[in-house]
Amino acid sequence: DALHSQEAAFLAKDLNTVCDMADELLGKPITDDGELIGMLVRNLVLPFGKANQLAKYGQQYWQPAYYLCTRKDAPPEALDDWAVAGDWRWIKPIVENQNTKLETIEKLSRSQEPRIVSEAITCRRLPQETIDRFANREEPEIRHGVAIATQNPSILRALAKNADNQLSFFICLNPHTPTEVINEIGRIHLEAVHSIAYRVTDPEVIRSLCDRYGKKYEVYLTYKPMPADAELKKRWKLVVNGHCWGLNEPESLAAAAEVKDREQILRMADDLSSLRVDIDKYPTLGTQILEYLIGNEALPIEVARHILRLTADRECRDKLIERSDLTLELLDEFEPCLEQLVGLAYATNNFVILERLALEPEADVRLGVVLNPKTKMRTLENMAETDIDLYVAAMATKRLTSPEVLEKVANRKDFSDNEALVLAVKGNNCASEGVRGSAAMIHAANSKYY
Repeated sequence: DALHSQEAAFLAKDLNTVCDMADELLGKPITDDGELIGMLVRNLVLPFGKANQLAKYGQQYWQPAYYLCTRKDAPPEALDDWAVAGDWRWIKPIVENQNTKLETIEKLSRSQEPRIVSEAITCRRLPQETIDRFANREEPEIRHGVAIATQNPSILRALAKNADNQLSFFICLNPHTPTEVINEIGRIHLEAVHSIAYRVTDPEVIRSLCDRYGKKYEVYLTYKPMPADAELKKRWKLVVNGHCWGLNEPESLAAAAEVKDREQILRMADDLSSLRVDIDKYPTLGTQILEYLIGNEALPIEVARHILRLTADRECRDKLIERSDLTLELLDEFEPCLEQLVGLAYATNNFVILERLALEPEADVRLGVVLNPKTKMRTLENMAETDIDLYVAAMATKRLTSPEVLEKVANRKDFSDNEALVLAVKGNNCASEGVRGSAAMIHAANSKYY
């Protein structure tokens, strides 16, 4: 049943629709480990109070509470209540939510559950002296948290001594870890430095990376890291939010992640196309840089398609497909999977694509078209009159404004077979009194029958 589409629950934009979904879910047993409730709770169109009610209803599962605590409209008091509930599975979004009070995070850092303490540490909102006090704890989860969040090089050096592969990995991710510690870890746990290979300076470790992961890492044998200091930023050609594009991998990644200005992102794309910034010399973060730029809709989609030629990476291709400004030509060229088609149906601004997707055989795709606020009325009318999935037809009917079309929907041969369709006509104020009255009678008869 399309009613149980998680995409519909998460992406629906109409307040009445999401509230109706919530009321229906509150009246039914949970049969999917709370996944559908979780998706609806994530939808910010649903008022927080109703979302909180739903999350409590599904509290035996992790998803409803987890997604509730990610919401930007979650008040500090509600976040504190869920923190007190003490389930580590939803602590991460609590500590990361900017509405959470520092007192709540401090309370969590005193928990007896190491995983909860670790989450409180890694959110980096605790004072550094508080974080560093945990450095002598023996629990692996807490040591991992300190490795991620401390800014003290001495503590990082101490943690690196006799560190296993997992702890070494977290130490390497910390930007405050000294270079000599990175190199030492690479000699023992090569896989721990793979994701930050641009920080390695020991030629032997770099050669080991080449042997295990490919010759592309040879660039680091001649790579000289340059700090993006204030003086350099003053004379650098392109600086995005304080990040020097083309200086090195982390700086370029940060610039790609944060760029919003059309002129700047066009310059970045041109640098890549002309090889002034050679993505092949960024073997660690290059693909991620391309993903950010290709998925950024400040970059014209034809330019994004052009720089996609620089990589065969599927995730970069997916970023292009998921853009709301995808053209019909690109849709035909790339043939998205079902999940991508569903996402596109909800997000696209392209009327021609919406008309194409309205004919897709999968009901979840067509439901996305119905719930997309950009869908033209003629498309909705056609779907309300002819769609074989009666729930999709019902959702289209809710948006109709023509009394004549609403009467045609009420005259469908299968009209009385679906309660949602009957209720959609009955509740649409644009329908004539006679049509609404007839729908009300059918609903009453069906309710009495069942």
